Amino acid sequence: MKRAIPVIMLAFLSISMIILTLRIEPIKAAPRTWTVDDDGPADFHTIQEAVDAANLGDVVFVYGGTYSENVIIEKPLKLVGENPEMTVVTGGFLVEFTHTVSISDFKMIGGNYGVQLCASYNNSITNNLITGARVGGIYFNYTDYPSLGGKGNNIVTLNTIWNNSCGIVAWVSSDNIIHHNNFDNHGQQVISYDSINVWDDGYPSGGNYWSDYVCIDEKNGLNQDQQGSDGIGDTPYIINAANLDHYPLMNLWTQSKTTVEANGEEYSVTLVSNTAIDQIVTTPNTLDFTVSGPSGEKGHMLVIFPAINTTTIKVFVDGQELVPPPFPTINTNGTHYFIYFEFNLSIHEISIEFAPVNYTLTITTTTGGTTNPVPGTYTYAVNSTVQVTAIPDANYLFDHWELGGINVGSTNAYMVLMDKNYTLKAIFSPVPQPLSTSISPLSASINVGQSITFISTVTGGTTPYSYQWYLNSVPVSGATAASWTFTPNTSGIYYLYLKVTDSSSNTTLSETARVTVASVPVGGYSVSIEENTTAKHLTPYIALIATLTMGYITIKRKTQRRID
Repeated sequence: MKRAIPVIMLAFLSISMIILTLRIEPIKAAPRTWTVDDDGPADFHTIQEAVDAANLGDVVFVYGGTYSENVIIEKPLKLVGENPEMTVVTGGFLVEFTHTVSISDFKMIGGNYGVQLCASYNNSITNNLITGARVGGIYFNYTDYPSLGGKGNNIVTLNTIWNNSCGIVAWVSSDNIIHHNNFDNHGQQVISYDSINVWDDGYPSGGNYWSDYVCIDEKNGLNQDQQGSDGIGDTPYIINAANLDHYPLMNLWTQSKTTVEANGEEYSVTLVSNTAIDQIVTTPNTLDFTVSGPSGEKGHMLVIFPAINTTTIKVFVDGQELVPPPFPTINTNGTHYFIYFEFNLSIHEISIEFAPVNYTLTITTTTGGTTNPVPGTYTYAVNSTVQVTAIPDANYLFDHWELGGINVGSTNAYMVLMDKNYTLKAIFSPVPQPLSTSISPLSASINVGQSITFISTVTGGTTPYSYQWYLNSVPVSGATAASWTFTPNTSGIYYLYLKVTDSSSNTTLSETARVTVASVPVGGYSVSIEENTTAKHLTPYIALIATLTMGYITIKRKTQRRID
């Protein structure tokens, strides 16, 4: 028994080491969505209840309503309001000692703050309305807290923050990113203590709208030194020496989103304007919409579109193309185009063309030839015309073109209008054998009313074939098949032949057949029987029978005498 104990211990240690080696971890459950409604059916009736019940990474979706609570979040979660105008929190959100929390689409009214981020990092505050906060609309509080390993990196964007004691408070909180927010009518826009943060998204994306920013917009470009407005102030908005919005927005950031097809792909488009945007219609490469606003005021429009390498952009207002200077000004940050233009308000029809600069033409062939240009893929300017010629090899013929898989005929050379990407294929075929035909029979004799069928054999040429039978050099109506049955109604000698035409319009004639047609005698046909003719045929047989009979009688008499 004592010897068994070490063996058991050794086995236990071995199993333990295997488990540690495998590093067995619990299986993570898929994120779950919890619902909250203050007065309707849902998982919970308060946001805090849902937050407490949720697991790491879960989603809390809050229906429209009014929620009087200060929500505390201490784990990674995603909180989404149904609509920032409808989902109201009379209080705020405290995110503390955690990371990767997302809060979007809420309206926060009153309380000490709309959102406080305390010792937390990698969070996002997006598309919220925040007003009436006694301390600050958004409060960064030690967001790069060393003991948590945090590095700031909280993103605040697309929020409208207005009528708060202070728009943003940053207290020992650096490396956070704040852009494309509206800061309007605060006692103080920003309080920043021992903090250095990023207040714009670079050029030409821009920074934030500040209601107390007073500047002109006459220039554009990375250094704001190129002639022409771009919707960005020509000088930075200064918070303090260490915190600047280098590209402050001249107008409130109010955006609409749609999609447009360009170069055969769907892309997201963002419209930012101080106008009412209506009747949005998209067609391939084009976006059309209507803008309106108080007559006499200045309207502005910023269109953000993905930077496709093969794209030019044209802007039309009421059918008239805008040609700079001054508008449009078009800039790019490498990933998107930023198209800015202004107009005097009333009602205007806006059209923006996202037209590819270049399209590709891919040329291919079947066996039996090549092309000029040789097969391959080529790039051509939009709406240019490209000529392609088919060149058959020896013993081959050019047959036809296929454009995008559709037979477009055999015209050689072929012209391609480059209004999109195309594939053009040259189809070749072997040179066919000469067309020839024969008919059978080539001669016949029949009587009136009898019929004879002529059959044809065709070789060479290119199918399909067409047929025409001729009788005495005159085409026979309806005799257009590979065979023909002739039934004459008068006697005589007839001559007939076949003409065959192939799909390439080559023709050939068969040999001429001769048909002799005899008439039917009056009263019909008869057969005459002549007696002497029959006697002549029977005489030898009668003589033979007589001879045999005489012989038989002679032999019988001799036999009878011997008996007697």
